[in-house]
Amino acid sequence: MSKVLRKLGDALPDERPLLSLQIVESVAKCPAGYKPVSRTYDEDADAGLLRQNGLFGKKPSHYICLSKSEGVPGYVMDGVVVVGEREPAPAGFSVAGRAGKRRLCTRVSRPAAPHRAPAVTDVIVCSRMRAAPAGFILAGEINGKMVCYKVSGGSAETSPTHNEYENLVTHITPEANRRLRPAPERPPKLSPLISDLNNLNLKSPSPHPHIEEFTTDHDYEALSPSYVKPARVAPRPPAPRASPAAPSRPKGPAPLPRNNNYQTLGGYNGLEGVPFLLNPKLRGLPDDALTQLPSVKRRTRFDLDREYSYNFAAERQT
Repeated sequence: MSKVLRKLGDALPDERPLLSLQIVESVAKCPAGYKPVSRTYDEDADAGLLRQNGLFGKKPSHYICLSKSEGVPGYVMDGVVVVGEREPAPAGFSVAGRAGKRRLCTRVSRPAAPHRAPAVTDVIVCSRMRAAPAGFILAGEINGKMVCYKVSGGSAETSPTHNEYENLVTHITPEANRRLRPAPERPPKLSPLISDLNNLNLKSPSPHPHIEEFTTDHDYEALSPSYVKPARVAPRPPAPRASPAAPSRPKGPAPLPRNNNYQTLGGYNGLEGVPFLLNPKLRGLPDDALTQLPSVKRRTRFDLDREYSYNFAAERQT
């Protein structure tokens, strides 16, 4: 059940208010309890606010990190603004991070404070859009990228909790039940329609009988008009032409054709027209002479090396 709730929590929007915000140099340096904004909202590109020189050229750096669990106890974030390096922070705001010559400032307040602004629930970075998308407020521009935030009327006490997610999975809440689309009305029965059709017969001696109705409780009614049988019997279809019976053969693959000549040009063999003649040296010899093999003298390794030794002197001189 916990895996289902975890997947459901990842899919549903998290409307809990933000508690803290930081800017780190790289995504790997994001503190525990924080989530980095690593991709842009509009193009799904790298959301680094700056580009620094690296070993293989310039690489993105300075990412915004958000947390909904780490921060000052009892306070929630209710404002985000981007100011210049020499501009003073607005009243009630504090500097949360720096990126080049721009500073990102945030404001926190108690949820129960009177006349407080709505809590901030999300912060995004846009690389191409020059205005805040629908549902977001523009905080400012940092190195050509727009920083926007989203607000909500919820607080830490009224935001969705783990128990509410579990209740949503196991039971249908009254609020969810009210949002459901009402069921469509059932189609009307055909009894009034059938009576109207029967009343259309102006002549009393109607040649057609009344339409019968199946008195069932189904949503779809069936109509059974009387069937008029034809007076003349339909002629029989013509019989197919008799074809000569093919000779039966055993089951298996079809036999190959008898004609084995598949070549378009006649083949030529190099031995065609050459008569078979015996070597004159072999003529007149007895049969025993052809079967006798010369005697081979047995030699040792030393005898072979001494008789067939060769030092390749002529080859080395050249």
